[in-house]
Amino acid sequence: MEILELLPSSFGYVIFTYFYSWIMLSYLGVKVGAARKKYDVKYPTMYSDKEQVFNCIQRAHQNTLEVYPQWLVFQTIAALVYPLRTMSGFLDSIRCGECECNVDWGERRNTIASIAAGVLFFTGWWIIIDAAVNYPDEATFHHAYHACGVIATVAFLMINAVSNGQVRGDSYSEGCIGQTGARVWLFIGFMLAFGSLIASMWILFGGFVVPKKPVVYPGIAVFFQNAFIFFGGLVFKFGRTEDLWQ
Repeated sequence: MEILELLPSSFGYVIFTYFYSWIMLSYLGVKVGAARKKYDVKYPTMYSDKEQVFNCIQRAHQNTLEVYPQWLVFQTIAALVYPLRTMSGFLDSIRCGECECNVDWGERRNTIASIAAGVLFFTGWWIIIDAAVNYPDEATFHHAYHACGVIATVAFLMINAVSNGQVRGDSYSEGCIGQTGARVWLFIGFMLAFGSLIASMWILFGGFVVPKKPVVYPGIAVFFQNAFIFFGGLVFKFGRTEDLWQ
């Protein structure tokens, strides 16, 4: 009996939970690295005798790593019976905070982040256009696969249409949809972005690698297009600082 026959039909949604947990752990690791530089705590020292703020940041990361293996086990067990409830549970812990960076870019930070995001976005579309030109035959490159890139582009625009201040509720104006509307809008944007990225993975493996098609480049192009657009959206959203907008 194949393993796919034992899993519930909605088990694929649980991947969102695992992917988000990886983003959370990466974020905590970046925070610890920034704190080491700020408070001058050198490796391999784990805790500082003087800087209690650094100890709090380090402990938050360490505590998460200590319970993460058990969390993965119980999360997987629960997902075997209640996949949708398990997937929706991770929404309770979502927070939108400030993104700090170790590099002091000064007033050029927004410019550099915007250029980097633009290069990523352009590269993603350039790859898919190159694949479409080289393989115009629908039998080799189905035109429906372009839907992933379109959805990723819409998600790119939705994520960056609201400011972090509106999401946190500390902006001068709540906008036309308010703080709750901004959070819902941002959530939908991220779901579209994650969905297009995961769909591009399915297209690559389910449509090209597993069937062992002789030409795999269109599937690779679809995946990299969505990956570049996805990371371009993250850079444009969190790489800039709203303090320089004043």
